[in-house]
Amino acid sequence: MIKLVIFDIGNVILRFDHHKTCKRLAHHSPYSPEEIYTMVYKNSLLGQYEQGQITSMDFFSKLKKKLDLDIGYAYFYPIWSDIFTRIEGMEEIIFSLESKVKLYALSNTDALHFKYLKNKFSIFDCFNQFILSYEVGACKPDKKIYKKALTTAGVEAHEAFFTDDIADNVTPFLDMGGKGTVFQGPDKLKETLSGLGLL
Repeated sequence: MIKLVIFDIGNVILRFDHHKTCKRLAHHSPYSPEEIYTMVYKNSLLGQYEQGQITSMDFFSKLKKKLDLDIGYAYFYPIWSDIFTRIEGMEEIIFSLESKVKLYALSNTDALHFKYLKNKFSIFDCFNQFILSYEVGACKPDKKIYKKALTTAGVEAHEAFFTDDIADNVTPFLDMGGKGTVFQGPDKLKETLSGLGLL
């Protein structure tokens, strides 16, 4: 019997596009959007931030220097964070599950993104708990982050279901004895959850 359903956030509950950030930052930097993408998203600095090793202000300061940005922290916040859009059909699924099981969101994310998401999207009011890489100090697919979710919920792995858009992030959860699937859209997820007797 499934007592806990865990959702990844990015490209499961909400779609995101890092290129939006790069295009906006390019207006305030001598670098092109393509160069910025490599400098930001293919760099260890972001990993440090997502694992809570540096603060938001530290991250901004280091990024400002790296990209030679001509903006302040307050201006940076929406540029960095306003990259998310709803995936149609997901709110319906979450609303259907809300009264039946514990709902957790588990994400590799940072403090600025999560602050923005909580303020912008009311669907997150449905969730009982958030297991976030920058708070746990570990990113998927490190089993530490999944263990944190199970321990916090007080359930065994076989009592939990997890969905993520990246197969390598689902595999460790299955190896721990949990149930899960790679997210391939709301319709496929509905079928899987119905098969488990949750919808």
